[in-house]
Amino acid sequence: MKSPLVKLSATGGVLHYKDGRDTRDYSALVADFANGVRLNYAFSCFTQGARSGWLIAGDNGVLAPEGVRATGAKEDAGETQMYREFFEDVRARRQSPLNPEYALEPAKIAYAVEMAITGNKIVTAKDFA
Repeated sequence: MKSPLVKLSATGGVLHYKDGRDTRDYSALVADFANGVRLNYAFSCFTQGARSGWLIAGDNGVLAPEGVRATGAKEDAGETQMYREFFEDVRARRQSPLNPEYALEPAKIAYAVEMAITGNKIVTAKDFA
């Protein structure tokens, strides 16, 4: 998103397979970022007929899954471009921008989802201060 997480709400748990395990079979979240982008994500596994999906909305349009592509995305955008740039950096012996700091924001989202679900609360940027 190239922007810090501002607020996240999430729900989920072991809703369908209550056999003593602690792995969630359902999760849903709404995440707001400082640049105004909003991410909606829902996941349900092992539930017959359930759908999983994601949607990213911002000032420039909407990205949503459509098969293996995202509508609104350029052909060379996203993950494919990231890998091309990474391999080019390795070939040219340049330091890649993909480093541990780059991974912190996605990790914050995952951690915020955990805090929101287990704490039954809306998580904000203050929770990471």
